[in-house]
Amino acid sequence: MAYNNSYRRLVSQSVYEDMKQAVPTCTALINLCNLVGGFSCDSARDYCSQALIFPIELAGWNVYDVRIKCQKPPLCYDFSKIGAFLNRADVREKLGVPTTVRRWEECSNSVNRRFHKDWIHSFDQEIPDLLHDKIPVLIYNGDTDFICNWMGEKRWVLALQWNKTVEFQQARDVPWNNNAGLLRSAGPFSFLQIFNAGHMVPMDQPKIALDMLNQFLKSGSLQ
Repeated sequence: MAYNNSYRRLVSQSVYEDMKQAVPTCTALINLCNLVGGFSCDSARDYCSQALIFPIELAGWNVYDVRIKCQKPPLCYDFSKIGAFLNRADVREKLGVPTTVRRWEECSNSVNRRFHKDWIHSFDQEIPDLLHDKIPVLIYNGDTDFICNWMGEKRWVLALQWNKTVEFQQARDVPWNNNAGLLRSAGPFSFLQIFNAGHMVPMDQPKIALDMLNQFLKSGSLQ
């Protein structure tokens, strides 16, 4: 994704080679995190972030959308209007937010720190039970998102072990919604790669995001 995505190379070949060399150690640390938990998850997060995400940030790219530079680090976007809206007294009252609840923040560092050990932890084992109970599951990614990139997401959904693993692996990626993306489905499980969208799909492709949501809520699948 850093070197061979559909838009541009984000790093030089030498940096790319360094990133590839870091993958086995990163993978080993992730496996250790999932085996024993605790501080091993902090170590995995720190190492993998520094080796595989920091080079993109250092080059100035937006890790949420590889088409553009990061304009306002660390989140790269200006969400101040959203904050101003959600902290208005009349909006808080309409939403039923008690006066004792503190102001809304676009990214709370204190909350973020409490989830550090979960950041690198795998929770995919929670999904097969849903699928076996025929509860629809949709995984979707904008194709310009680096931080949650479609290449990595597709690898884990293909590797997921459930009662239709082989059927899902053998399914074809088909154009969806007038070629707005590529869809792969088997039973109640769907994976969608959305074109020309980053981490915030509803911001980049509002109509497409609404179509996706409406289709999924209506029938549990995408048409």
